[in-house]
Amino acid sequence: MKLNYLQTSVLVLLTGLLFGSLSSCTNGDVISEFKTHKITEEFKKYAAFDSLSYWVYRKTTSTTSNIDTVKVTNVSLDRRFHTDVNNPGYFYDAIEISLSSTFLGLTKSEIAAGSLYESSNMDELLRFHYFSGKYYTVLLPHIPIDSTVHLGNPEGDYSNVSFHEEQWVNGIAYQDVFESRVITDSTEMHFYIAKNFGLIKYTSAKISGTGLKINDEWVLETSSLIPIP
Repeated sequence: MKLNYLQTSVLVLLTGLLFGSLSSCTNGDVISEFKTHKITEEFKKYAAFDSLSYWVYRKTTSTTSNIDTVKVTNVSLDRRFHTDVNNPGYFYDAIEISLSSTFLGLTKSEIAAGSLYESSNMDELLRFHYFSGKYYTVLLPHIPIDSTVHLGNPEGDYSNVSFHEEQWVNGIAYQDVFESRVITDSTEMHFYIAKNFGLIKYTSAKISGTGLKINDEWVLETSSLIPIP
């Protein structure tokens, strides 16, 4: 059967509407089924610094003048998928920042957006990786002060000790500083992380029967930082 011009035009229009409708439904289902959690601009101010950024730290617990420069050598952005028994899954954004250092032994910092937690406005985490292969979560802003979260091996127990509106380190006043504590089987570490500067102070103490003994304390001397847009 031969269709005239009007019949052909109507058929093409109906076909286009049908496929357009199917496409819209499919995209809508995917978007509604899996949410994407993004890294907030507020959290980026604490942890997201671009290539060519660097920090210079001084070890205060040494008789010699130990200085270490930590440099950002590469930044990669990623979108990952997470699922567990409590939810159908979600996509989350992540940033991996490659680092070079000597004495502190840092090789990488990792930022990942998390699942929403009550009314908090920063549900991300910051994790440090070391030459030794060890890694620790050093910032979980949404955890209430003085509460402890067991993260298993090798990360140990994490807690937020305090939030300092102002914290003096090495003669400099920093604003909005998280102090976190990580305890493993034999070590207690404290990380001081400031808005717009990242890590400004780090201490490590061996745990023994006679109490803690500080064997490492590093403080920020100077920095040159480029925020990740």
